[in-house]
Amino acid sequence: MHLKWTTPLDDFTPASMAAAGESVFYGLKELDARTGKLRRQFSADGAEKEIRAILFSAGVVVFASQGDHPEEAGPGEERHTACAWSAFDLRTGKPLWRTKAEFTDSRPALQAVSSESVFVVRGSRADQLSALEPRTGKTRWVNDAFRVTDLAAEGNLVVLQTESAVAALAAATGQLLWQKPLRGVRREPLSIDSKRIYVVRESSAPEGGILSVLSRETGQVLWEKEIAREGFLTPTASSETVFVCAYPSLSDNTDRVSHLRALSALDGKEMWAREVVTDWNGHEFQPVLQSQSVLMWAGDPHYFEKWKSSGTIRLWRLNAATGTLEAEYRPPAIEKPIYLRAIPWGDEILFSDSQNVYRTRNLPRRQ
Repeated sequence: MHLKWTTPLDDFTPASMAAAGESVFYGLKELDARTGKLRRQFSADGAEKEIRAILFSAGVVVFASQGDHPEEAGPGEERHTACAWSAFDLRTGKPLWRTKAEFTDSRPALQAVSSESVFVVRGSRADQLSALEPRTGKTRWVNDAFRVTDLAAEGNLVVLQTESAVAALAAATGQLLWQKPLRGVRREPLSIDSKRIYVVRESSAPEGGILSVLSRETGQVLWEKEIAREGFLTPTASSETVFVCAYPSLSDNTDRVSHLRALSALDGKEMWAREVVTDWNGHEFQPVLQSQSVLMWAGDPHYFEKWKSSGTIRLWRLNAATGTLEAEYRPPAIEKPIYLRAIPWGDEILFSDSQNVYRTRNLPRRQ
């Protein structure tokens, strides 16, 4: 495999990574995706400790960050979870607007985008879902009927989940289209495609999870499948297949053999399953689709079998239809890497170990 470029990062802080056009963003840095050279360093006054998401809408880039606001906490006031969203013109880098939220408990920043709006969750109880105009930050509508634990937007729909329900709103107006009560909805990312919504729920079985698949139009449960879970359960959906990976949470402190499963989006029938070694060091193991392949980080199964440790984390490319390992890549060795989810860029790949950003040609096929 040939690395096109490697760009060292001056601060080894894990951050979100995203790509738009000819640029790749890591935290508040914008790099030229063709050369790896720094194009721009954004500055968000009072920015929180960690960039949790980078969003793009209508020529605007929005950085979602999280941490404390020491300059905004009064004497003797308790500091709660604080989140902020800072928007900039994608072409000029000009600051456009900033909004923030402070929650009374520990929760991540929640946001989504459509072509016409930026959706953020505010309110001390995460009970104000607001649609903002991308260039001005002006509020288009607010829905305060739900205490939101996650949300996603796709086309004309905004889907949110609470601990006991999933609901769909019209992206343009915030009107409630349907609401489906569901018991034990987990605080894990939901996924949405052109026909279905994928939600993870608690199971009565030890270390089990239920993948519930709902109709995008009506909220009706189309099918459910119970899946053994060694930690978090993350669905990645296409129009025909949903890929589910179970991996350990940070509190487990354990490397282990997990499973990546490909299920038919139509009825949940398992198409294939593959053992993957995951660990608890903060790597992002969620699978990523690239054309007819699935990209994901994984440890060495042979090393794990002998030493019960993940060994060197590698980037795998699997055939999406069969699960066959087509290629693997061992990234440059560094001390204490934290691998972020790989980003397809045409037929190439952008990735980061939280100390460097890399661009590479697509993984060579195994012979």
